[in-house]
Amino acid sequence: MDKPKMFNTKMLNPDDMDLVDARLTDEQLIASFTPMELHWYNWYPGALEKLHAESSDDRVHRARLRQWFPKDDVYKEFLSWSRLWNGRHMRRMRYRMPVNEYIDLIQQTRFDQPDSTGTFLWSMEMGNMPFIYLGTSVIDQRASAYGIQPGAYYLWPNFDPNPYEPGLLDKSVLAINFNVPIEVSFHRNSGGRPREQASSGNEFVEWYDGNPTATAGFTFVQIGCLCTFDGDRRMLENLSHDGILNNTWDDTGFGVVVELSPDAKLGAVWVLYNFHQARPDEGCVDDACPGCAGCEDAPKSDGASEGRQHIRMYGNDGEKLRNVARLRGELFTAAKIAGSLEELRKPRKDFGFNMKRRYECQIVRAKLFEGQIYRQFVNIRSHR
Repeated sequence: MDKPKMFNTKMLNPDDMDLVDARLTDEQLIASFTPMELHWYNWYPGALEKLHAESSDDRVHRARLRQWFPKDDVYKEFLSWSRLWNGRHMRRMRYRMPVNEYIDLIQQTRFDQPDSTGTFLWSMEMGNMPFIYLGTSVIDQRASAYGIQPGAYYLWPNFDPNPYEPGLLDKSVLAINFNVPIEVSFHRNSGGRPREQASSGNEFVEWYDGNPTATAGFTFVQIGCLCTFDGDRRMLENLSHDGILNNTWDDTGFGVVVELSPDAKLGAVWVLYNFHQARPDEGCVDDACPGCAGCEDAPKSDGASEGRQHIRMYGNDGEKLRNVARLRGELFTAAKIAGSLEELRKPRKDFGFNMKRRYECQIVRAKLFEGQIYRQFVNIRSHR
């Protein structure tokens, strides 16, 4: 195995590793490498692969490293670089982004620009995002505490007729059409019970910009899921943020989104009910939940939700189920909770849920065309 050529390099002591900014991306770290460190970056993966093929004994690994780097100063410089590069994931896991920094991240992202969106998604997937404590709200005469668990993929389109159409934005950016309720029909399955099914029909796709003149709705970016406190909310009043975070919070089934204008400006904050179950490989699915992946009567996925089953909103008698699209007993599928992200920087007392819809609406893809963001409108009636 060839030994790397030696260059002078700057050494970072192990004790200084915590001083390295955990928010640096891989690209930013690589850009900071000295010529020697860049050489190691290109050489080390192949060397490590051969080393593992030779032996799995750590003692052999250490002996080989000493053979490759006989000079103590160069050996220490290599170990320093290795901690910097190979320890990046651990540093990111230990660093929890503050709430204000998370909100700044969203506000600074241009969701009509792939590079900017990519940086946002990388941070969401790789970073340790903060739980956002929203405060308390009264629903159905009961006060409860709420928060947001950050995430970029919680809601899924219920129609996606042309998933490879040029210009489609990432599924972290979707759209909702309020005046297009999902059609529901009932037919008998093999057991004689009625089965709920969203109409698929012969879809005809149109595109509208974010202005509400053609059809009510908006484009949005996903920022997480809404959680509620499982316990006495009065406990939270004297707790620190870490204390709040370490208590038990339950997923409500609502995703949290921020409006996007046609020119990618951020607007109000909404909660939208998630009508798609997690896939079995994404965690436990409640077999008792109507419409879950294991339920015989569950409507089959059309591919738009990537294998996730659609949740039933109606029972066998055609009545709306009591445990779907409800918060403290109140039925709704879409509600505004803040005028802007700025209102999420500090917990609020008795913030409101401005409920917009009480039935499932059409969630579709968003598209960038000539510098403007358009939302899809799937007309499922046009060819009938």
